[in-house]
Amino acid sequence: MRQNDKQTGYISGGILVGVGVLLVVSLVILPFYFDSQFVEPKTPEVLIAFRNTSLDPIELGAYSLYMEKIHTHIRNNFGGNIKLAEYINATKSMDIFIDIWDTMRALSVYGGDKNASLVGIFNENIQTSYETSIPGISEAINGNTSLEYNETNTNKLINGTSFSGVILPGFLQQDYNGQPGIIAFNEMYMNPSNFGISFDNIIQAYSLTSNLQLDAVIEWFRTILYPFVPEYISEVLGFSVPEIPISSAEDYIKLQWAENAIIIDGLHERDNIFKGFEVTTNFTEYSQVIALWDSFTNITILKLWFSALDDNISSINILKSTYSLNSTQYIALENWLINLEVCMQEFLAVEFDFPNLVNFYERLFLKQWMERVVYKDGLWEGFEIYLRNPLDSDDALDLWDETNSAAITNSTGIIKWYKAVDDRDSVAFKNLAKIYNFGDRTMAGICDWLRVWRLETFYTIAENLNLFPSIPIWGTDLKQAVLNITSSLSVSSILSVLGGLTVVFVKQTKRSNKN
Repeated sequence: MRQNDKQTGYISGGILVGVGVLLVVSLVILPFYFDSQFVEPKTPEVLIAFRNTSLDPIELGAYSLYMEKIHTHIRNNFGGNIKLAEYINATKSMDIFIDIWDTMRALSVYGGDKNASLVGIFNENIQTSYETSIPGISEAINGNTSLEYNETNTNKLINGTSFSGVILPGFLQQDYNGQPGIIAFNEMYMNPSNFGISFDNIIQAYSLTSNLQLDAVIEWFRTILYPFVPEYISEVLGFSVPEIPISSAEDYIKLQWAENAIIIDGLHERDNIFKGFEVTTNFTEYSQVIALWDSFTNITILKLWFSALDDNISSINILKSTYSLNSTQYIALENWLINLEVCMQEFLAVEFDFPNLVNFYERLFLKQWMERVVYKDGLWEGFEIYLRNPLDSDDALDLWDETNSAAITNSTGIIKWYKAVDDRDSVAFKNLAKIYNFGDRTMAGICDWLRVWRLETFYTIAENLNLFPSIPIWGTDLKQAVLNITSSLSVSSILSVLGGLTVVFVKQTKRSNKN
């Protein structure tokens, strides 16, 4: 009987150890089984569902991104803040000069004489005599004493001239080699050698009688016209605007958007990529313009704008009240936003080198996946991939094309990709690299992303999209269920093995003591 008890004890211990071993094996096998039977086959469905639900936020984000990118593009198109400020000062000073000239010609004393009124601006005390907004050149620079300009040199100064075959700028030329005449004129004054001439050649070319006549023109623009520009723009727009130091120059891009404050005919005159940029209506004040611009860079307020486009009266009233918009202003902004989509898409397609506008928002979604271009913080934690060299938009579309048997969104393709994830020396890895013409780094980047996706991201996105069935205890938190089960198996296996070994150890100890 005692012999049987001993045998029973050893058998019981052995069974416990065996069960523990089986549990350990299950602990190892279960996650792999679950991945292969559930996570991997369901990956295409989750990826496609996430892409489809992300297209609306991507579209909203595209408008905000457009406002950010086009602002930077415009600034860079002008050569940066310094050159932008110089351009605004220069072109508006030219406009001021023309306005004064028009005023002078209308005076009875000149009777519409173009040349006489022009010479008058240079020589006479026009502010004192005719109450012009600014003083004339001699009046301001030479103490109300005429510098004796004449019809010949004043016409050359405004229209340009030549010297030994070199074409020289006039300060009223709208375009001298791609820049306003006054900017070129000032550059010539500062660095004559850049134009292949000397300072004395300038005096000779423009038929000037002294250096002072040239110096006075430059000083008049710098000290009289340039400082007057903000006041002039304020008069045109109907509200006060800031001065134009370098720090404020970018704000004039927003004033261009609102009321064509820089180029009256629109920035598309400078570059067609800017077509559709301007709203072009009359606003009430500078702060209103800035606040409205900011509203189109804010995703939350953009939702309100698009709700208003759907005739949501509450949204319309909120926008009108928040931004002090009258009906004319609101309608202008609404029409601008309606017509902006194609212009926005064309601009961003150039910005991101998309070959066309087909599948535009899908391309932008994939650009977000690879480079976080729309939402810097990501659409979802763990969703965005890191690739040292991002794919071009066509390759990215192919990789996500559910009809492509080598795509990660295809039921056949994802199996190939997971084989590549698990073995980077596999035939699957090599075949996929050949199909897409991907280098090792790109393949490694995609495989690394899929590995994390399988372990973590899949669960959080699928649960958020309600793609998991509800199960007892855990609900839709399938990841927690798997973790709890594997943890339980782990504890059970350890206890079973320890229990079995303990039984065998106790029996063996008793036997040894009796001997």
